[in-house]
Amino acid sequence: KDCKNQAFRYRNAYGFQFHIEVNYKMVAEWFDDSSNKDEILKRFKEIEDSYLSRAYMIYGNFMKSMYK
Repeated sequence: KDCKNQAFRYRNAYGFQFHIEVNYKMVAEWFDDSSNKDEILKRFKEIEDSYLSRAYMIYGNFMKSMYK
């Protein structure tokens, strides 16, 4: 919603406006002082496997495109 285009390509350059590398530990650190940290971590735990699976797919596809 706030960032409509979170990934883009311009010629041979790619940009990502999100942290594809994020993991549980990082989220815990980012929201350490948040009043709803537990809720955020619970939700992240629910989607973590799916998120990481997509991240690895993006990494893999990116690497394949570099060696064409």
